[in-house]
Amino acid sequence: MGVQCRLHVTLAIVVVLVSFFSQTAAIRTQFNPLSGPEGKLPPLQKPVPAPACERLECPPYTLVHEDPKFEIRKYAAAGFVQAGPLADVSFVSATKRGFHKLFQYIEGANLNDTKVPMTAPVVTTVMPSAGPFCSSAFAVRFPVPEKFEQGPPVPLPELELTVVNTPARCVAVRKFSGFAKDDNIAEEAAELATSLEGTKWAAAAEGERGVGQESYSIAQYEPIPVFRHRHNEVWVPLSLSGTEVENDCSPATPIQKFKDHLSTLGNRVESLLRWVGQS
Repeated sequence: MGVQCRLHVTLAIVVVLVSFFSQTAAIRTQFNPLSGPEGKLPPLQKPVPAPACERLECPPYTLVHEDPKFEIRKYAAAGFVQAGPLADVSFVSATKRGFHKLFQYIEGANLNDTKVPMTAPVVTTVMPSAGPFCSSAFAVRFPVPEKFEQGPPVPLPELELTVVNTPARCVAVRKFSGFAKDDNIAEEAAELATSLEGTKWAAAAEGERGVGQESYSIAQYEPIPVFRHRHNEVWVPLSLSGTEVENDCSPATPIQKFKDHLSTLGNRVESLLRWVGQS
């Protein structure tokens, strides 16, 4: 190994160690019982909701794990009004078709002629389907407002909408801005998958997806006429059963954060050593 290569390795190790000790100090401070008021452990960081959730009702969630490139969230059981699955080759087209049906519903196209408050986000789920062209199906839905959680108004039959009750679940989330389009949603989903590689959540995110099952979802928080400061998210459901994180879908304690940090450091050092061995 040349002098220049050894210098690069040394600098890389220094960067990793500095990052480790600085983050360890922050975690140690958080874990110190004396660091909170009256000697109590300070509360865990609260999730930061999308800006639209300041105006519209959004489903609450618990932030289980936070990384610069992704989040792990736990959503409680909730109800959604859903259009589809809709057979379509275009995410944008399917989302517009589904949202048009949902908009009619909230404007009173239900058996009670009741106007339903708009909620966020509008979620378009991508579900691979069988067939010679491997086309996709899309389900478009929005959360049922809390005031109707015991029983939302029944949609008019011609809208072909259904009320879907989803169980409590964990999802991996990646945020992105701009418009969600056919040419970028798959890229964003792939970026999320890449971010999860090497983490303890990877196996849960790679759970087997059959035909007609959810592959990933795109959550859009702003209506189409809004051009600036758009907030979108990719959601990938986690199949926890049989994985090392089967019991980990709960708010992370400071100790767990420290363990996660050690695991991340170990992965970085392992990658660095592999790179050195190939040099």
